Amino acid sequence: MAKYFFDVVDGTRIAKDDQGLQMVDLQGARAAAMNTVGQITREILPDGSRRHVVVKVRDEEGSYVYECTVDSQGADCRAFDDEPVL
Repeated sequence: MAKYFFDVVDGTRIAKDDQGLQMVDLQGARAAAMNTVGQITREILPDGSRRHVVVKVRDEEGSYVYECTVDSQGADCRAFDDEPVL
């Protein structure tokens, strides 16, 4: 088992993970990063803003070993048209 740290970059804000998680291997850390970016996207998307979020994975030595990026934009469709979207 190895410890991995998941730093979150949201626009110009960086949240450094100082606790980390024990993972079996890098594959597990990659899956956790993808899950984390998905959770963040679900939380921020309803506000309708455009966001660029990156989860960067560091190993115990502090080297970045993986990153997962999502660009998202939410919008209230009622503000555009009443026509159905195909």
